[in-house]
Amino acid sequence: MVNTHYRNDQSRFTDHLYRWGLNEKLGLQIPGEAQPVVKNPKNKSWNKNLTLPQMAYGYEMQLTPLHMLSFYNAIANGGKLIAPIFVKEIRKLGNPIEQFEARVINEQIASDETINKMQDLLEGVFTQGTGKSLASKYFKIAGKTGTAQVADGNKGYRAKRQYQSSFCGYFPADNPKYSLIVVINDPKGAYYAALVAGPPFKEIADRIYASDMSLAQNYKEHLVGNTKAPEAKAGKSKAVKTVYQSLGIKTLYAAKGDYFNSIDTSNGLVYQEYTSVKGVMPNVTGMGLKDALYLLGNAGLKAKVTGSGKVVKQSLAPGSKISKGLGVQIELK
Repeated sequence: MVNTHYRNDQSRFTDHLYRWGLNEKLGLQIPGEAQPVVKNPKNKSWNKNLTLPQMAYGYEMQLTPLHMLSFYNAIANGGKLIAPIFVKEIRKLGNPIEQFEARVINEQIASDETINKMQDLLEGVFTQGTGKSLASKYFKIAGKTGTAQVADGNKGYRAKRQYQSSFCGYFPADNPKYSLIVVINDPKGAYYAALVAGPPFKEIADRIYASDMSLAQNYKEHLVGNTKAPEAKAGKSKAVKTVYQSLGIKTLYAAKGDYFNSIDTSNGLVYQEYTSVKGVMPNVTGMGLKDALYLLGNAGLKAKVTGSGKVVKQSLAPGSKISKGLGVQIELK
C-alpha cells in the first residue's frame, strides 16, 4: 500500500510523520529525553526500494515508548497531541507555589475522518485481529501489537535473534480515559507481541478498570442472582466500606478505627475494629499484603511472605509479645 501511494513521491510520506511531530522531542519536564530519529529521502542511508516499506511497519526509525504512547494518546484524544506531565504541582511547606497544566503540542494531527478510521482500525485489532484473544467482555480496548527484531550493532539482524515485543493502546475505546504501552525487550521463548506484551497489557487494563468506580456503569448487572456479599479482605476499613456502599451491600459497622477484621453473618458483614498495641503481635489474618505489611512494619517486625491473595497464616500468634526486629512469616492464599 505504501508503495502504491508514495513510491513516486517518497518525501510526501515522511512529511506526514514530520507534521505529526514524530521527529521532534516532546519537551518533557525531566531531563534526558532522547532525540527521535525519523528518516527522509535526503538521508544517506535512505534506500528508495527498501526504506519506505520498512518504515511503513515501524523499522528504520527510533522512537521512545513514551513518544509512541503520546501518539496513540492523540488518536484516542480525537487528534489532539499533548505532552506527558510528570509534575502537576510544586509545593512549599504544603502550599502550592507552581502548577502545571497539560501542554498541547498539536491541536489536530489529522482530520476527523482519518482519526475515526484509525480508531476503528485499532478497535478492530481486538475484534478481528491479533488482539482478539485479549478482548474484555466488560469494556472495549483499542490498540496494536508490535513485534520487531533488534539489530546487533553493525552486525545487523541476523547476528543473533533478539526481539522486542510491544503493545500500545487505550481504553475504554468508546470513551477513552487511559492510554498504555507495554514494551518487553528480548523475551525468552515466544516473542510475538500478542503472546508476550499483550497479556500484561490486558492485566493492567483490567485492574485499572476494576479500580475506577467512575467506569463501572454496569456493575449492577453482574450482581444479579448474588445472595451473599462478596468476600472482603480485612485491612483498611475506609476502602472496603466505600466499595460496599457503592454496590448497595448491607454492612454492620461495629468499628470506627482505620483497620478492621470482618465477619460474615446472617445479618450482613460485621466490621470488628482492630487497634494495634505496641509490643503485641498484630492480627493480620484475612488482610491483603499491603495492609498486612504496613501493620507488621509499624510493629517493627521483619516479614517474610509466601503466596498471594490474603493472609491465611502467620507464624507469630496474635496477641503474643514481640520485640523490634523480630522475624515473622505470613502465608497468603
